[in-house]
Amino acid sequence: MTRLGYDSDITNGQWDIIKPLFEKRHHLGWGRPRTVDTREVINAIFYCNKTGCQFRSLPHDFPKWFIVYYHYRKWQKNGTWEASNRELVAKCREVVGRDPENPTIACIDSQSIKGSSESGGAGSGFDGNKKINGRKYLCDSL
Repeated sequence: MTRLGYDSDITNGQWDIIKPLFEKRHHLGWGRPRTVDTREVINAIFYCNKTGCQFRSLPHDFPKWFIVYYHYRKWQKNGTWEASNRELVAKCREVVGRDPENPTIACIDSQSIKGSSESGGAGSGFDGNKKINGRKYLCDSL
C-alpha cells in the first residue's frame, strides 16, 4: 500500500544521494535481512524532526515507532549521522568548487553585556578591555 507524501519526505533524487550512506552500514553479510524500508524509516525521522512530534506519536502510515526509534539511536551511536553529514558537506563543497577536505572558515560571535546585581555582576569588577557594549560578529570564508 502506498501512502500520501508529507512535506518532510525526501524526494527520489535526494534518496539516490543518501541511500548509499545508510544502506552500506546496515548489512555486513550476516544476520537477518531488514524487513523495513530504510527510506520510510528516514522519512519518519525527518517527520519527527520537522513537526516536533514524539516517536510514539508517529502517524500510522510510517513504520512502527519503536522500529524508527531503534534505527535512529543505532545510527546515532555508530556514527552514521555524522559520517553522512560529513560526506554530504564534502559533496556540496565539490559542487561549488571548493576543497572538500580542507574547509576554511572563521566565525566569531561575541556579546558584551553588563551583569545584574543578582547574578554577581556588580561585584565582579571592571574589565577595561571591553570598551564597546553590544554584539560583534565576524565571518570569513576562503
